[in-house]
Formats: sequence, structure tokens, C-alpha cells
Amino acid sequence: MRLKILLAGGTGTIGKSLIHALTPEYDIYTMSKYPKKHSNSQVTWIKGDIYNYYDVLQAMEGMDIAVFFIDPTKHSAKMTRALAKELNIIAADNFGRAAQACDIKEILYVRGSKFDQETIMQLQSHGVHVRATSKRINRPHISVEFQAAKYDDIRIAHHIPKPPHWDLNILINEMSRWLSQTTGTRVKIVREDNHFKFYKKKNNKLLFIFELERIDQHFFRLVTIESTISYTKEGKRACIEFRYIPQFNWVIVHLYDYIPKVLWPIAYMLQVPFYQMLIRGFDTKCRIQTLQHRQLNGELTSYTEKDKE
Repeated sequence: MRLKILLAGGTGTIGKSLIHALTPEYDIYTMSKYPKKHSNSQVTWIKGDIYNYYDVLQAMEGMDIAVFFIDPTKHSAKMTRALAKELNIIAADNFGRAAQACDIKEILYVRGSKFDQETIMQLQSHGVHVRATSKRINRPHISVEFQAAKYDDIRIAHHIPKPPHWDLNILINEMSRWLSQTTGTRVKIVREDNHFKFYKKKNNKLLFIFELERIDQHFFRLVTIESTISYTKEGKRACIEFRYIPQFNWVIVHLYDYIPKVLWPIAYMLQVPFYQMLIRGFDTKCRIQTLQHRQLNGELTSYTEKDKE
């Protein structure tokens, strides 16, 4: 029986080369947010976003081997505000997590990124064996802000240091409290069990209702169930992920599938910078919280630029 191999992509140089080399002996599948179904009849194209865990999980089902290679210039949202390193870790974590859930035999990693070591660590962090190629295939290390897309969707990712003794539940509660109590955030949040209701402070207008989904202790999601400021398209709803990355002691806050109802120039010039400001404001709170803990333990006496690393 021919083995089924899932490629992380198939439209770039690496993907095309692998397809050419592997199709004679294996059944090849590749995932893409915008698959080019007629570009190669020997390949089964799976529609999916590598930065969306459930898309990767669906693509991984029934595979024997998965091959991971990615650069942040691959097609994603229409507008992306994130570091290349953050996008790489999100994709690698999705791939490793889905491979473990689907009992994949092995992940093959194509070397050639300046993030090779941390990518391998993240891929194997869920228990699946990872084998790296001996040959490097170099690729870019930049995050492309604008790309062609079917919808006017927005992606924002930002990593935050996890304060000592905080788990994700505490972090989300603290972020909700900070947003509600801090002047200038313009929103207040009311938590009712697993539902988070976002209101505009000025007039109590409901903006979002999110439902909390716990995938595991290191991965929580707030998924939109109602919104007055964003669209739902083809089942895609705005989602905010909180993903703990132990190798860096990061929590990556990741907003995606957000399709704003306002005109695109307003979203670009006002909404996105404001959302980024909110996340960075909470980032500062977490850094101060961490600093205070270290001071109490005699580890640090002052805050310097080095502590922002």
C-alpha cells in the first residue's frame, strides 16, 4: 500500500520540488488556503490555513507522514501584523499537535530557515518523532503584510511573556480585567462562565460574544458566537488564540479570521493599530508582573531594555 504524505504547502519552490520527487512512489496531499486544484493532477489539494489548528488537524487525518517547511511569505490573511518568528511557531505547533492527535508516524522537516532549531523543538514538543533533512533549502525570513485574499481578513499575532504562576485561564482573566479597568481601552468585558461579552464603554454597545474553548492546558481559544463589528464567511469566525510556548515561556496571542465590517481603509488605519496597541499594553503589564516577581525573589532590581527580549 502506498504511503500517504501531507506537505505543508505545494505552490512554492520547495513544495513543487517535493511533489516532483515523491509522486512516483507516494500518494501526495498538500494543504493551501487557496489551493490550485489544477496545477498538478497527481496531488490531492486540501483547502486549509496552516495557522488554523483545526484546518491542519483535518488535513492530517489519515496520513502516514507529514512534511513541514514554511516561510512567512506564504499566502495567509489579506493583512498580517506579526513577526516571522511568531508565525513560524504557530504553524509548527499546529503541525506537531495535529500529527500527535492523528497518530502520524513521523514528521520530516526541511531545513533552511534561521529558525530551524526552535522549529524542530516545537514540532517534536507533542511527542511525534521529527527527522530533519541533511540538506538546507534557504528561504526568506520576513513577514509579508499584504497578500491577495478572497476576503478582507486580518491576522495579528504577538508574543507575551507568561508571568510566573499564571496559567492560561488566569492570563485571560487578567487581560479581561485590564481591558475593562484601564483608561483608553474603550472596551469592558463581562465573563459569564465560558462566555466573554465585549462592550463599548461609552454606550454599552455589544461588540462581541466569545466562547472559551480549551483544547489543552497550553492552548485556549475565544471563538466568536456573535459580533456586531465583524463578518462570518464560509464558517470562519473571528478567533483569538492563547497559546503557551514553553521553550520561550511565551503566550502567543493570535487574532485571525477577523473580517471587519468597517471600510477597509478604516480597518487598516484605525482598527488594526488600536488592537495592536491593546495587546502591547497588556504585554507591558505582564512584563511588569514578571519583573515584580523577580524582584521579590532577589533576582532583579531594575527594568532595562534587555528585559524586553
